[in-house]
Amino acid sequence: METYYTHAMERWLRTNPGMKVTQFQVSELLSEAYGKAACIQTAVNGFKAAGVWPIDRDVLQQQITFVKKINQWRMQKSMVMGAKKIEKTIHLKP
Repeated sequence: METYYTHAMERWLRTNPGMKVTQFQVSELLSEAYGKAACIQTAVNGFKAAGVWPIDRDVLQQQITFVKKINQWRMQKSMVMGAKKIEKTIHLKP
């Protein structure tokens, strides 16, 4: 996308000599660049890099394992905090 944006910017500067690019032109230039960069192959390459397509079960398994470990840690922490609250409640009663 950077290449498309650079080309759009250079073309704009050539057709508007002496003018400065404002936020309005930036959004117009980005829109043009995105329209050229956003294509099926770009999306496919992004999915491949993320391991989503074709399915790379190792990548997904690593992420699932990581999430499970975080959830287990949160559950243990919650149980410890709950036990401490119960202990305080029991000790406060006469």
